[in-house]
Amino acid sequence: RLTRTGGVDEFEPRYFAGGILFSRGDSSNTPAAYADIYTMAANGTKVKPQVRGVGSAYVEDVTANGHTLLFRRDQGLWVKRIGPSKARKLCQLPDGSETNGVFSSDGRRVAAFVAADERERLVAIDVANGRQRDLAEGVDLTEGDGTTIGPVISWQPVR
Repeated sequence: RLTRTGGVDEFEPRYFAGGILFSRGDSSNTPAAYADIYTMAANGTKVKPQVRGVGSAYVEDVTANGHTLLFRRDQGLWVKRIGPSKARKLCQLPDGSETNGVFSSDGRRVAAFVAADERERLVAIDVANGRQRDLAEGVDLTEGDGTTIGPVISWQPVR
């Protein structure tokens, strides 16, 4: 066990260049849910906040080189260099949407699966300028066991 935080959830851990990145808060699917993002050394020491304060922040992914964080907050996807730096909003997400985003292997793009209003889209987002390109669109199959395009699991292209 690396941490001891009674009554507070810690979830979505990811390795990064300096240790472990994770969300801390209430992970329930209720209006009271909240989270901030922290880092710590691989042995559980040196816990430091990365994103906290107004609005919940949830870890989505970390670049392959372990230096940049992708997270969702305030109906948007955000990127932040891990350490004492400011976050930058990458794109706006629709109200009430669910998302799953991952970095490309080179960290230059994000693939994001966005489900909202019974519609689903898979988009590629350029990290440098925020430009989006639709990759696929589907319709929610409310009577079935899935969707027409499914969740983003990993980004496969390699240089």
